[in-house]
Amino acid sequence: MTDKEIGKTAREIAERGNTAKVKKNKDGIVIFEEKVKIVKSDKGQ
Repeated sequence: MTDKEIGKTAREIAERGNTAKVKKNKDGIVIFEEKVKIVKSDKGQ
């Protein structure tokens, strides 16, 4: 997988509002998509 392919996939994940994590393991490169859920927020005044 080239850097260009990794970047394209990461951008697609970011456009959906999720976080992309790229990890390298013994088999190659893995891209994780993490959905972030806000549990509690204090926006102030």
